[in-house]
Amino acid sequence: MNRWLTGIACATAFTVAACGGGDADTAAPATTTTSATAKVTTTTEPVSSTARATTTTAKSTRCLEVPADKVEGIATGLKGGTTLRSAQAVKSKDYEKVWIISAEIEGPGVEGDDQIGTWASNGLTASEGLILSIDGFAKQFSDWPDGSKSKAGFSQIDDGVKQSRECVKDSL
Repeated sequence: MNRWLTGIACATAFTVAACGGGDADTAAPATTTTSATAKVTTTTEPVSSTARATTTTAKSTRCLEVPADKVEGIATGLKGGTTLRSAQAVKSKDYEKVWIISAEIEGPGVEGDDQIGTWASNGLTASEGLILSIDGFAKQFSDWPDGSKSKAGFSQIDDGVKQSRECVKDSL
């Protein structure tokens, strides 16, 4: 009896999944979105052997523009007349209350485009405490303490570091 019920359930599930409830001529266009810097695939005609698709890059939904007062707070620790541009934040999944903040560093001694510094903070407002340097540019061009030497031991492989840097590149 149990085998029979299992067989009926599987056959029903397979039939529903395979049929999809409509025919190819009336099916709505499909859109598929995946992770951080997502590739979005949009089918431009009903699914069939002649379907064509286009692919574009979409901005991550994890990206947040950093409030001006927090950017100014980070900038107070910058060295040598450098400034920040296009600051973006991503909430790290590796820590309960940590935002990874990246921004392009501009000014004397900074050569080329995409010179991005990355910091960690426990909040996105100026009054929310700690700021720690994560990458080489942040360590070189700011006085903020080295996050790798903190109790948390921040590193460039932490969740949110790569993503926040991509957010900055996407915003430039």
